[in-house]
Amino acid sequence: MDDQQITQITAILSERSLGRSSSIPLRVVLDALMPAGIKQYMLMELVSRLDKELIHSPHLSKIDLQDPSIGRLRETLLKGLAAGYLLSRDEFSSLLHNAVRFTGHYLTRPQLTIENLLFEEHQDITLPFLRARLEYCADYRYFGRFLQEVLVRRHADRISRDECRTLLARIDEQIVRQHTPSELAFLTKPIFDFVLLKDTSFEDSIPLEPVLTFFEDKKMNLLKDYIASICRLRESATITISALADLIRGLNEGRDREGTVPSVQPEPNTPEVAEERAATPKERAGTLADSAQEEVMPPADEESPLPDIRTLMDEKQRQRFVRHVFNKDQAYFYGVIATLNTMLSWKDAAVYLGKVYDINKLDPFADVVVEFTDLIQKRFNTPAEASR
Repeated sequence: MDDQQITQITAILSERSLGRSSSIPLRVVLDALMPAGIKQYMLMELVSRLDKELIHSPHLSKIDLQDPSIGRLRETLLKGLAAGYLLSRDEFSSLLHNAVRFTGHYLTRPQLTIENLLFEEHQDITLPFLRARLEYCADYRYFGRFLQEVLVRRHADRISRDECRTLLARIDEQIVRQHTPSELAFLTKPIFDFVLLKDTSFEDSIPLEPVLTFFEDKKMNLLKDYIASICRLRESATITISALADLIRGLNEGRDREGTVPSVQPEPNTPEVAEERAATPKERAGTLADSAQEEVMPPADEESPLPDIRTLMDEKQRQRFVRHVFNKDQAYFYGVIATLNTMLSWKDAAVYLGKVYDINKLDPFADVVVEFTDLIQKRFNTPAEASR
């Protein structure tokens, strides 16, 4: 997220909590209406500062602070002290700004942000340090759980930056593998809550860019490009969780239709179920292919009286259209076909094709473009269309 968005969100949250006061206890901040990730960052930053003072206290230097029983008391004490800490206006403003910046980056680029958070100073860290640093992250808790589970299972007490990067990618691959379209879309809800500064519904919309960045971080570039293409063709710069779920579902159904292994489980009945399953995936052995490398197609409208455009072209034609009309962009090609399949008149399709050709600076009289146009028009040369 850019600096302007960060500054705007910081100003709104400052007014909600501090207002015109000269100071504020962190406890009041933690009760204020703001995203959980921002509160968690502010709490843990103060805990970290107080912990450094505790470690260097001469009277406590002889105590084994790494003892498990003492560690639990230490954590409880520090969080209690941090909650009661009185922040001056300047301290609060600086801490809030850093919290908003970190949370914005983390929500949209979790893999990259976690890596930078853990390995800011060293290329190799201990398991206790990893646990402590991951306390800064209130959302996407599955990352921390799986990282620690893998290290414990390996009887490892340290992890390198390269190894961590690989594990983070594997974790996200498993998330993609084991969750339904609705669950995957629901994983983006913290982004919606952060941008709109409220508990959002499935129909609240936000700018498209943070969502695209989220899927780019997961290396789901095919889905990212598909979403961007559809929204561009629909002249929409925003998206909802509901619309996002529909787009993901369309891609998965297209993959199933082509005979590849299904990647999702049955749909949850409620948002609460989706949230719970999204937060607690089960790890499976092995890895899976990057979803960005898989060729998928969105489904046609099964209730349409007109034929599916895909049935009107052979494989050589499809490859030729992808290469020469859509500049080798399969996601864009599938998006256009999916949109055309929803149209019931050649008049609407012709207007839409005009926009596609204009956006891509195509000559409508070029041979391959004319061939594509004729194929689309062929779909509407049916009795059902003639009667319209």
